[in-house]
Amino acid sequence: MPWTEVDGCRIWWRLDGEGPTLVEVGGLATGPRNFDFVNPFLMSAGWSVLTFAPRGFAPSSSFPGQTPVEWADDLAAVVRASGLSQYVVVSTGTGSIAALLSEFRYRGKAAGIVLDAPFVHCDSVLALRVGLWKELASRIGTSPPFADHLLLEALDGATISMHPELVPWLRKVVGSLDVASYVRACRLLPTVDLRTVRDVSVPCLIVGAKGDELTHRGDAARPGGYISLTSTIPHAQLHAFPGLAHASLIARPKEAADVISSFARRCLDRPPPRATAKARPTSDHHGPVIHPKEHL
Repeated sequence: MPWTEVDGCRIWWRLDGEGPTLVEVGGLATGPRNFDFVNPFLMSAGWSVLTFAPRGFAPSSSFPGQTPVEWADDLAAVVRASGLSQYVVVSTGTGSIAALLSEFRYRGKAAGIVLDAPFVHCDSVLALRVGLWKELASRIGTSPPFADHLLLEALDGATISMHPELVPWLRKVVGSLDVASYVRACRLLPTVDLRTVRDVSVPCLIVGAKGDELTHRGDAARPGGYISLTSTIPHAQLHAFPGLAHASLIARPKEAADVISSFARRCLDRPPPRATAKARPTSDHHGPVIHPKEHL
């Protein structure tokens, strides 16, 4: 089982399958398990997948209080440890923060970035939800009722009814979360704004669902959703699933794998990205706006 170390934390990762590589960055509640359902379809389509557990997710070090800001460093560390020469990053949910921040800091060799249900901006509606998640996790921990609440937030009723096995699956996954890390990440989210991102040198695919009320599409009544990234990130493309809620990788894994695979192959057919540059500070106005960590 491969491990690497960053900032005194041991980070677990693994590489499965054969073929060109997708490097995966999971979301706030499920981490690397976000890809449990889509990975079999990706590997059968000829991809290898590099999965890793950021700080706070088992079996990596439980380092209380880590957030997607630190996940960006974990992502860069496992890519270095794996020795990959080229890859496509596939992120989901709050993992999109780490994916863009890592590209911005390190200018790695990513040929492209998939931003599935990306967390873009915490408007007043989402701020209410994030505040509720934080309070629930603080009061009842990562218990089955908390997992059930997250399931109802992430999936539509038809998907849950058709796939009752998702209930015990998510209870087990959420039950292994580090509560302190989850709560601190919830405090971070209102300070993040990916609409400021401009300086991304690789193609990006934004994958959304038209019925997503969490990382929402965005419109005149509720601006700032994932569709806004198509006008701020150069080379950005959009794919929106109809009739779905938040978690398309779980609700429609085969269709999601097809969309990801098609985009990733186009990325790898392009000339390689420019050489790695020196890391840039996150305060640069072309990167993600993130509140200083000491204020969390």
